[in-house]
Amino acid sequence: MKFNRKIIYLLVGIPVFLFVFNLLLANWAKNSFPKFIKEKNDTAYNFEFKDIDFSFFGQSLIISDISVFPKPDSVNHLKLDFSADVKKITISGVDFIRLISSSELEARKIQIIDPDIRYYKSESAHQSKSKTEFQKSIHISDFIIKDGDFHYFEPDRKSLISSVDSLNLKITGVKLDKQTIEKKIPFSFSDYEIGCNSFFWQINPSQEMKSNRLKADSREFQLSGFTIRTTDSLASVNSVEKGYRLLPAVDSKEFSIEKMDWGFSNQDEFYFKSSKIEFDSALVRIPENKNITRKDKTAERLIPFLLEVEKISVKNSEIEVENSVKVHEIDLEVSKIINTKDKNLEIDSVFFNQPMISLILNQKSYRQDSVTVSPFKENVNIGKLNISHAKLKLSNQSAEALTDASENLNLVLEQISVIPKLNYNRKLKGDNFIIRLDKMSLETDKIRIGEQGQPEFIKNSDKPLIPVNFEIGQIDFRVNSVEQIERFAISPVKLIGKKLRNDIDEGLKISMLKLGKSEITVFQSAKKKVKKAAKSLKNDVKIDLLEFEKSNFKLIEPNNKTLLSINDLSLVVNGAESNQNNRFSYKNAKISASALKYHPKGIYDLTVAGLSYDQQILKFSQFEMKPKISKTQFVRSLRKQKDYYSIKAGGISVQQPKINFSADNFSFSTPLVLLNSADAYIYRSKIPPDDTSKKKMYSQLLREMKIGLNVSKLSIRNSKLVYEEETQTSKGAGKLTFNNFTADISNLSGGYKKSGMPNVEAVISANFMNDSKLKVNWSFNPMNRNEKFNIKGNISNFDAARMTPFVKPYLHATAEGNVKEVDFNFSGNDVSASGDFGIKYDDLKVTLYNPKTGNPRNVLSKIGNLALKSNTRDEFNEVRIKEIERKQDKSFFNFLWLCVQQGLKQTVLII
Repeated sequence: MKFNRKIIYLLVGIPVFLFVFNLLLANWAKNSFPKFIKEKNDTAYNFEFKDIDFSFFGQSLIISDISVFPKPDSVNHLKLDFSADVKKITISGVDFIRLISSSELEARKIQIIDPDIRYYKSESAHQSKSKTEFQKSIHISDFIIKDGDFHYFEPDRKSLISSVDSLNLKITGVKLDKQTIEKKIPFSFSDYEIGCNSFFWQINPSQEMKSNRLKADSREFQLSGFTIRTTDSLASVNSVEKGYRLLPAVDSKEFSIEKMDWGFSNQDEFYFKSSKIEFDSALVRIPENKNITRKDKTAERLIPFLLEVEKISVKNSEIEVENSVKVHEIDLEVSKIINTKDKNLEIDSVFFNQPMISLILNQKSYRQDSVTVSPFKENVNIGKLNISHAKLKLSNQSAEALTDASENLNLVLEQISVIPKLNYNRKLKGDNFIIRLDKMSLETDKIRIGEQGQPEFIKNSDKPLIPVNFEIGQIDFRVNSVEQIERFAISPVKLIGKKLRNDIDEGLKISMLKLGKSEITVFQSAKKKVKKAAKSLKNDVKIDLLEFEKSNFKLIEPNNKTLLSINDLSLVVNGAESNQNNRFSYKNAKISASALKYHPKGIYDLTVAGLSYDQQILKFSQFEMKPKISKTQFVRSLRKQKDYYSIKAGGISVQQPKINFSADNFSFSTPLVLLNSADAYIYRSKIPPDDTSKKKMYSQLLREMKIGLNVSKLSIRNSKLVYEEETQTSKGAGKLTFNNFTADISNLSGGYKKSGMPNVEAVISANFMNDSKLKVNWSFNPMNRNEKFNIKGNISNFDAARMTPFVKPYLHATAEGNVKEVDFNFSGNDVSASGDFGIKYDDLKVTLYNPKTGNPRNVLSKIGNLALKSNTRDEFNEVRIKEIERKQDKSFFNFLWLCVQQGLKQTVLII
């Protein structure tokens, strides 16, 4: 009975004791704990609270209306300056016995309600680091923050650096011990949930980041109303001098991450994985990088952690690069992004669906030194980039002259690699990587470029032509038409290229470039362009094989008339090269065309029935240069006398022609030019006033040429020359004919940039007036400034009556007789000439005619014949002609005729 009573006392007493003990502890905590905290608090902060509720056996602790703030004497010595107001902290499920016995905290839940925490940035940075001596552990099943506000201020305690409003946080399975304390996240957890109404971060002095709402857990992440904006005007920002770079401006309606997994591996390396990242209604503006840092940079990884994302989706979004490009209506999917440590960044595919792309074409956006990519370590590999059914617009910087360039553009890039170089080039940022891709394909209905769409490139011999290194295995462009308003139109365009390689130092090299059959039209501008001196480039351009399939070409004048047309033009060039001095050269080429028509200003048209170039021989068939108007119309239009002519040639061939275009000159050279079956007609009317300007000798004309001309030999075969001359009083035109005309002219060269050269030698033969044989040898040196020349020749078996078509209408006279031989050898210069003249003839007599009636003047004719020597009695009458003064307003051939005329006077006339 006593035993039972003791048991009852024990069973009742222990709970009573524990209850009383719990009440005493709660009473001590409520009444004495604040005083205890105040006395024992040796930290830099005051800790105050209004109420505390403690239950030892309930394993709970509730603290209300808490305030934490720095002690007045510690404000200037704080490593972490902050103050906090917390409405309530609830700790439940605490093992107080374990906490007291081993200093290890294990709790079921810690809940912090309505915290308002303010951090203040220290004016002096604390660099000292010490290893944490943490030997205990903390285990919390649920750590919760409700409606928390966090603010981080500058040292002035007014300027806000960052803030989070209405934060709700729940972390489960929190564990902190000596194994986790030294990790980048000093605790581990099994799951979390986080949300807030808004957050703010002053990224740099000129930009701030904001968001209206954030919601996330270990599997999903959602962000609404996310923005990065520049608070200062871009024109006043010089971020480089202040030690920061501007981030793109962002305005995103929704941003979410699905099936997210992130954390740190066993090697304490961060990783991030997700099945999908999605942007909705985002606007990204990338500022122009006006200020490029001059500090050398160390190459870093683009993404310095493990990344695995199955898909990135961007919908209804826009991207703008200042003064360069705008992309609207973005529907983008990026598939399978994988980045691992010390390996490449791999992207399976990038797909743009129906974007609207606006390119801003201006001089500023096409600077050759504008590529400013920062150095990076790893390769970036993309399996395929596909832009599908894009709309392309072109505009100038002020968005004027906006042009719909393409309505349905498709671009595919396959197997892209961006490979960084080991050595970083600070001056040429584009030289720090190489872009490689297997194939580039472009297909669209039309590409249309506005009138102002062509940028003016800044050319400088110190800058590369293309400021990016790239290697492209193949390009395939298929466009139904390409046109620029009032400049050109090409339809269709089928361009194929293979093995394109550009090196900033070495230049552009292309293995093969082929343009398919097209209709090409070029429009001349009505505006007069100011000619600028051509500038040389730093790099060479080399194309192993350049090929144009049969195409038709037209050059259209502003009045919509065709200036030049070429049909069935095809071209194959091997070893084409343009070097740094803008000189174009090639190893060999083939050119062909079925017809060429040229209609320049003035009165002449030029046509060619066929054109070809092969085996270093350029050929023209059925060449013709003919006037557009009649002789009568031509003469009526003249203010001064001028030749009216036409030229035909059955064939023209030019052997081994070499044409060089350089920055300051043009040159043409060939060993042989052959004209076959040429037919030249020259008409001169003496009715208009004479042109009294000085007529330059041929030597001076060649010397003063502004191009490099070098023709080793010009040969004319099986040709014909007809010269007609008409006066006011003549009855029709006098005519001279030269049939079976043959000429060989050697060393036909200009004096451009020359100090000396061999004589020009011309050997000419013809049937004069369809009867006699004419032979002429003519020589001069273009570098002789006195214009010295020598011309000698021979005419044999000439029937004087055959001169009737020329002399009767012109001189109103005819001649009869047999001129057996005429020899002449004249030498002279720009001022005068003299030489030898000889003649042998029989039965020479003349008949004079009345200019008005055309009837013979018998008396005058008899008197005239009395003044002539009728024959030379089979003797060769040779004289030294008197010196003849050249008429400076007459041509060389007039000068020659004056010499012949003087010879006739001295040999034929009695007096």
